[in-house]
Amino acid sequence: MERICEQRQKDDLSALAIQWGAIGDVGMVIENLGSNDTVIGGTLPQRMTSCLETIDYFLQQSTNIPIVSSYILAEKLQKTSGSSTISISLIETIANILGISDASTMSLDSTLADLGLDSLGSVEIKQLLEQKYSISLANSKEIQQLTIKRLKEIDSNSSVSTTTTTTTTTTTINNTETKKTSSISLFDLNQLLPKDLIVLLNETVKSNKYQHLFLIHPIEGHVEMLRELSQRLPITVFGIQSTNDVPNTSIEDIAAYYIKKIVEIQPTGPYLIGGYSFGACIAVEIALQLPSIAQLLLLDGSHSYVATHTKQYRTKFNEPKHAEAAVLYAFLQQFIPNLDQKKILSDLANLPSYDARLLFAAEILNKIINIG
Repeated sequence: MERICEQRQKDDLSALAIQWGAIGDVGMVIENLGSNDTVIGGTLPQRMTSCLETIDYFLQQSTNIPIVSSYILAEKLQKTSGSSTISISLIETIANILGISDASTMSLDSTLADLGLDSLGSVEIKQLLEQKYSISLANSKEIQQLTIKRLKEIDSNSSVSTTTTTTTTTTTINNTETKKTSSISLFDLNQLLPKDLIVLLNETVKSNKYQHLFLIHPIEGHVEMLRELSQRLPITVFGIQSTNDVPNTSIEDIAAYYIKKIVEIQPTGPYLIGGYSFGACIAVEIALQLPSIAQLLLLDGSHSYVATHTKQYRTKFNEPKHAEAAVLYAFLQQFIPNLDQKKILSDLANLPSYDARLLFAAEILNKIINIG
């Protein structure tokens, strides 16, 4: 756009490109970050009235300058003890991500998992905590175990950098809430694909009209994140994982392969099948192919739901390269905690293609565990 404006000026034609900072009152800032007082990259959102006045000023300028910019620098002041702006912003932002219209209805003791936080929402909150509060969490499990009370404590302890402070410290939350999470905080990088196709997640001798529950893995291929849920169910639960032997030609082929393994454990119906996220799609196909399905349990499995959230997430980025960089960074964070977010995102976005970004991410993983 800027180059076009420059060329038009050279050709004695009208052209003006305005490089804006964050825009207030409408759009992403209000919908996702809470208020017009939210600090974004050291700037404050510029109100719509100010934007319109600025446009009028630039259009009437006497000099032929093709490219101009307008943004509002945030004051670098220590937050006062009585300020509640950050707290309101964070809680309301999280309520927006969760689809809760009134943030005050959320119980202080409720965890984000209790409030229905899914994997995509976890990524949004993870990036929000890193970018705005310099807090790094190892994985989505820790995010889901955060309570509203703990998030308000984070707000009250956070502050805006002073003029004498230029460095940002990345802090890892260590508290009783995150310690309640599963003992597996990171994936095993030496075993990206599970070795066992079927794992026992919960065993019970209690009588039940169903023999077993079979839970299908999400896109990650393993079911470890479903272990805690399974152990709270009054039924024997088996998790089905994606091993190297599973055909990846189609959903139908995957479902047919899993059915063979299910029948080996439970030869006759009725069958109780469940699927989490991507696994819900496979579970539906299993229900179509396998007779005597008693119940089908789908956890966060709506394709429309995922597509909607993915679309909303992508609209936050002006260019595809930034969206691709953010996705790859979120992927790396599953395996490597405490990455230098700004550096990694910048390095990824500056590469010429998605393939180059993918290779760069693979090289970072290789440096950690020497995949080879």
